[in-house]
Amino acid sequence: MGYSIHIERHEERWDADSGGGIPLEEWKAFVDRDENMQFDNVADITTPDGDVFRYESEGRVVWYDKSGHGEADRKVWFDFHHGRIFANNPSPKTIQKMRQIASHFDARVMGEDGEEYVAEDEIPVTGRRSSSAKKPWWKFW
Repeated sequence: MGYSIHIERHEERWDADSGGGIPLEEWKAFVDRDENMQFDNVADITTPDGDVFRYESEGRVVWYDKSGHGEADRKVWFDFHHGRIFANNPSPKTIQKMRQIASHFDARVMGEDGEEYVAEDEIPVTGRRSSSAKKPWWKFW
């Protein structure tokens, strides 16, 4: 698992089914124009027991981060679901790419706890769920 950050147009997080999200066709058109992105609609994950789990998503994309500074290109996967674009455990460079994508769609970059990622090298702006964002990871109540 991990921490998911997403790009959304919705005013409120619970409005995903009310429309206003990013249409899949717009996402596809954006990816087709980005030379460092391509569709990768299937992921096969092998568990420690050797079982293979297959995940298929029409909007799943791989981004080749070519800012490796002499290193091989880094692959980052974005997934599309219900009008939102997701990345798990994104690096600062990936969040920067997410802000670029969000700008194109007139959208926001949001964390699971409601924080908004506004500008590079800036601490996220805490959203409505700020009380949960302040809890240590081990507190469930």
